[in-house]
Amino acid sequence: MHSYTVHPEIEKAETLPASFYRDQVTFDQLKEKVFARSWQMAGDINQVALEGQVMPYTFEGTGAPMLLSRQGSEIHNLSNVCTHRGFLLCQPPGQHKQITCGYHGRRFGLDGKFQHMPQFKEAEGFPRDCDHLHQFPLKQWGPWLFSGLGQSFDLDPVIEAMDRKVGFMPLESFKLSKAHSKDYLVNAHWALYCDNYLEGFHIPFVHLALNDALEYARDGTVL
Repeated sequence: MHSYTVHPEIEKAETLPASFYRDQVTFDQLKEKVFARSWQMAGDINQVALEGQVMPYTFEGTGAPMLLSRQGSEIHNLSNVCTHRGFLLCQPPGQHKQITCGYHGRRFGLDGKFQHMPQFKEAEGFPRDCDHLHQFPLKQWGPWLFSGLGQSFDLDPVIEAMDRKVGFMPLESFKLSKAHSKDYLVNAHWALYCDNYLEGFHIPFVHLALNDALEYARDGTVL
C-alpha cells in the first residue's frame, strides 16, 4: 500500500493524490484496514421485531454476508455462511423457526448454535465450536443496529456524542418510511463522497436552505 499522509496544519495540507482513489492495491488494503475494523449500520430493530424474523445484509466495504435474527428478546448478529461448505444461508428476509442450509441441510438455531446435520450421527468429535455460526458484535442506538467485524475502537463514546447532540429527539419512535425513502447509485469512489460531506465550501452554493440555518465561517467550516 502506498504511503499517504495529511499535513496536520490545514494551511499546508493538500488533496490526496489520484492513486488513493484509483489504485486497486490501496483499495484492497482499505477494505482490510479501514472497513473491516469499523462499525457499520446493519439495520433497525423494526426489521427483526417478531420472533423468528431474519434479515440478511452485507457488511459495507467488505462484502461479508451477515444476518440479523430475532430469538425471544434477543437480536443476534451472525455470519450468513454455512459452516459446512460456505453456502449462503438466508437470502430474502423472512420468519423461521430455525436456519437451515439449502445445500446439505445443516441446521442452526436462531442464535447461530449448530443443531443438526444429516448423515453425521457417527462422526466423532462433532459438533465442535467452529460448527456454530460465528456471532459478531452488535450495538444499538435508538432503533438502529450497528455491526462490527474486528473493530479497533469502542463505539460507545461515539453513541454518547450523538446522544449529546440529538438525543433530545424521540429516537426510539423513529421508523423507516418507504414512501419517503430513495436509493441513489453514486458511481464514484467511496472516499469522494466522504470528501464532499466533510468539506463545507459548497454549502452556500448548493444547499441554500441549509446555509440559511447554519452559521458558516469564511474558511468553509460550520460553527
